[in-house]
Amino acid sequence: MRNTGRNAVTVVILTVPTLFNANAQTTNTNEDEAADSVEVISVVGTNQSRYIVEAKDGASGLDLSFLENPRNVSFIPEQLVLDRKITTIEEALRNAPGVSAGDGFGGTTDDFFIRGFRRNASYRNGFRRNSVFKENLANVEYTQVVKGPAAITYGQVEPGGVVDVVTKRPLSEQRIAGELRYGSFNDQFALFDYSQPITDDLAVRLVGSTQDAESFRDFTDIKRDNVAFSARYYLADSTQFDFAYEWREEARPLDRGTIAIETSQGPQVINELLDVPFSQRFGSPWEIGEVDYQIAEFRVLHTFDDHWNIEANIAREDSTGNDLQSRPRAAFVVDAETNINEQGFITGPFDPSVIVSGAVYDDPTDRVYLVKRLDGSRNREITADLANIKLRGDFAFAGMEHKVILGADFIDAQESRRFTIGSQTDGVTAPFHSFISPVYALSDAFTVDDRPLDLNTRKDYGVYANLFTNVTENVGVLAGLRYSDTESENFRDGVTRSQTAASGVVPQLGLSYQVTESISLYSSYAESFEPNIVIPDNEGLVREIDPEEGEQVELGAKAELFNGRAQASVAVYQIDKVNVVNGLNDDGSPIFIDGRSSEGVEFSLTGQPTDGMNVTVSYAYTDAEDRDAQGNTRQAESIADTIFNVYASYEFQGGQLEGLGLGAGYYYESDRVLDPEGNLSAQLNLGDVNLVDLSAWYSVKAPQMFSDDGTIRFQLAVKNVFEDEYYGAGFTVLRIPVGMPRTVFGSVSFDF
Repeated sequence: MRNTGRNAVTVVILTVPTLFNANAQTTNTNEDEAADSVEVISVVGTNQSRYIVEAKDGASGLDLSFLENPRNVSFIPEQLVLDRKITTIEEALRNAPGVSAGDGFGGTTDDFFIRGFRRNASYRNGFRRNSVFKENLANVEYTQVVKGPAAITYGQVEPGGVVDVVTKRPLSEQRIAGELRYGSFNDQFALFDYSQPITDDLAVRLVGSTQDAESFRDFTDIKRDNVAFSARYYLADSTQFDFAYEWREEARPLDRGTIAIETSQGPQVINELLDVPFSQRFGSPWEIGEVDYQIAEFRVLHTFDDHWNIEANIAREDSTGNDLQSRPRAAFVVDAETNINEQGFITGPFDPSVIVSGAVYDDPTDRVYLVKRLDGSRNREITADLANIKLRGDFAFAGMEHKVILGADFIDAQESRRFTIGSQTDGVTAPFHSFISPVYALSDAFTVDDRPLDLNTRKDYGVYANLFTNVTENVGVLAGLRYSDTESENFRDGVTRSQTAASGVVPQLGLSYQVTESISLYSSYAESFEPNIVIPDNEGLVREIDPEEGEQVELGAKAELFNGRAQASVAVYQIDKVNVVNGLNDDGSPIFIDGRSSEGVEFSLTGQPTDGMNVTVSYAYTDAEDRDAQGNTRQAESIADTIFNVYASYEFQGGQLEGLGLGAGYYYESDRVLDPEGNLSAQLNLGDVNLVDLSAWYSVKAPQMFSDDGTIRFQLAVKNVFEDEYYGAGFTVLRIPVGMPRTVFGSVSFDF
């Protein structure tokens, strides 16, 4: 049963999990049984239904219950984001087992790993996003994480999984909500969220937010603005129209983090070697990544009868932007006698070969410098036309019940930009970067005159079918098939530089067996499909080559606990990725290798064991390895073998402490490695991550002049309480993200 009252007073204690969870789908059976047994309690506090996500999972596109679904899907609702004061999608994804953050183009775009594989795309309302920016969570209703290959419904994806954010849409009743927040490093944020039924057939929603923040990193300024409007109109009881428009503007520096060099003790991060503060930026004050983005979406849903409906979605995405960075090019070590002063200027004869050959830091008097270069994309323009159509139905045949979805999707995207290269540190006109006495003198002077125009085009087509059959009352079978066709091209001044062209069929199979009313076992097999980039040969001919392919086998068990108030799942899986291009033969033909493999175990437990308590526990063990052309294996870069997350909150349901909520969380990520590059002798260990978060809030009834049943909430949250110094997952020893120190947020929010 879903509580449709306002968030202030009426909380229905549900018999399904009310926390974001690894498979947070409610079952109609449990809801019906709960209707006569739950007790309705009036409290001042959070409407617990806001922790529930009711959605068709992206792995199948079907409305399957938690126990019958043979795939593993996680949902992260907006209320959790508000409770934990989560500010980025990477931080939100810590609550899904087996997901960790990546670098994301200097922190300017969303980046993450799922089951050992780096994302190749981000998704929004089921559409593949083409523009480059960090997701603004202000307009996100919930985030969906599909584990394993999700090619059936999403197309060309990595085999680890997919993250899909679902944006806010009009509600069936009025809701006026908002938040004012202030945090460490002068982080100022405001949110307004207004949903209003106009008539029985028409409802609208307006969401707006603004953020102006600094950072613990030097000369960092972040500005983000967002406005979203959506409307829902019922032409008839059977026909629904949805429209959504969102505009956002964002600017933040490209921050390439820190570096590592070779020492007599092996590779070491420069911050630990020279006691460089985490606040020091190695780039330049003028670095920037900025985007102006807008998207319009239109949806039609027509219901034929109680069993069949058809849904069509179209969208137009458009963005403009620029990026400019002081890119790290090389690090080198010199002894105290070398003619370079502490500020990085050459003071006498200097042998430039040391920049290439490097050296080992083996004496406290040695000095380390960084070579940087200005470069960036100017006048970047991206447009994309997106569309999909889905026919869903359920029917009986041969004495069995079936659910089916037939779908097709299309992407037509184009990107243009002019890539510019400017000044570089040379130790004369601009100093090498010194970590002891940094001088930020690299000029931002550049020109785009006569710079060639880069043009990228992409077209994807796909058709698919998914069928779930209840073979018996306890046994369900999921079978799906997708055909994909994709082609893309990169031009520079009209000359083809690279091209992809591939097509293929990928299957999906799953089996679920409900052992008891609250326990099920499942198994599944799924494949992924991603085209390889093709580089023209010396004669300008373009080859069409086989795409990358991934396959996963998964076994698992699921259970509903505490009379349906909590859900638990455990899964073991094996993923292999093949047909990975690893260079070219002398004749220009590609060299294929078996690429990354990943196997692991995941566990999650989420729900409400008692009234007012929300708990989630997740654990993931991932053994990911990369293979080279000779078949040798090594630990995959940036992948932690162990990730553990626990979060619990409790909100008092009555008595003198009614309205008081407390939350605590712990996140652990084990050591990760980066491959040796340049003169490094071995893989670099990045170390563990240990983060403790605490929060407390207190809700009071809003003055009656605002609302009869509204609340005002006062909250304090502290992240990384014990000031753990850690490094994020990088992709080169010259670009290692630096972790966020302790941060404190205070906020006042309202919900009428």
